Amino acid sequence: NSGKLYAANLNVPMMVTLTPPTLTATTASTSLAVVQGNVIFDAVSITGNGTYSGLVTLSVSGLPSGVTAAWSSNPLTLTSASGTSTLTLTAATTATAGVNTITVTATGDGVTASQKLTLTVVANTPTLTITPAATSMTVINPIEATSTTQSVASQVISLTGGGSFHGTVAVSVSGLPPYLTAAWSSNPVTLNSSNSGT
Repeated sequence: NSGKLYAANLNVPMMVTLTPPTLTATTASTSLAVVQGNVIFDAVSITGNGTYSGLVTLSVSGLPSGVTAAWSSNPLTLTSASGTSTLTLTAATTATAGVNTITVTATGDGVTASQKLTLTVVANTPTLTITPAATSMTVINPIEATSTTQSVASQVISLTGGGSFHGTVAVSVSGLPPYLTAAWSSNPVTLNSSNSGT
């Protein structure tokens, strides 16, 4: 009707989905091994969904005695909802040897994500390996030899230290037959920085 104002209301149902922020933590390796007195590294990737914002705080739990953890970035700022920090595990020479389950945890924006991995601490037991250049040597009785060099034999003996072994090595020979003597070019042998010597 002319001169009158009418108002109409229309209710239209709508579905609204609320997506909470989430985090995902992924380690490059799920199984690590470190020798006592050494260091090992593992990359930890953190991914957030579209609604995640803010920093991520990283931590490690379940470490055995004598093992410490450090991060290349902590807290970690995500770029395009993702980021990576390198986890450094340092085992002291007195770290407890054995197999452990440790947990990497990422926390931020009210949510938490975790990843379990196996950490094996290997005992740094000293070892020494002796390797001759040959497994047999031949010398001729000087009376029967046609040359003086035939009554002498020589070869290189390689010494390799493993684990926590270092320093000098005393070498000797046993079981020689009568009238046969042994001499060494170096005795004791001081192993080099690569834990080896001849």
